[in-house]
Amino acid sequence: MAKCRFNDDEDEAYLKLCSDHLRGYVANTTRKGTPNYVVLHKPSCKYINSDRNRGESPGVFTGRGYSKMCADSLAELTEHVREKIPEAKPFSKECRCVDRERRQVLSGDPQVSM
Repeated sequence: MAKCRFNDDEDEAYLKLCSDHLRGYVANTTRKGTPNYVVLHKPSCKYINSDRNRGESPGVFTGRGYSKMCADSLAELTEHVREKIPEAKPFSKECRCVDRERRQVLSGDPQVSM
């Protein structure tokens, strides 16, 4: 998967990408790209990809003022966020769905090699 961004009610394409790239990463942000709201998730996370919300209404995942940025690797997603939202750090929060090892890489822990 190349780096990509979904907004404007692109739920179908976003959900397909999530199901095809479960090892990737997703940044949930506002459509305007607010730097203090860029939350890191895995594509399978229940908060950004839930069966209970499918079919609820168009744009439940990629509409309503929200946008999703996706990439196969954390490095690619970080680069993508920095390109689109230069003021972001790049992630304001990491969802608990992001595994411990990835969190250590983000924090710059020298004990972790990827």
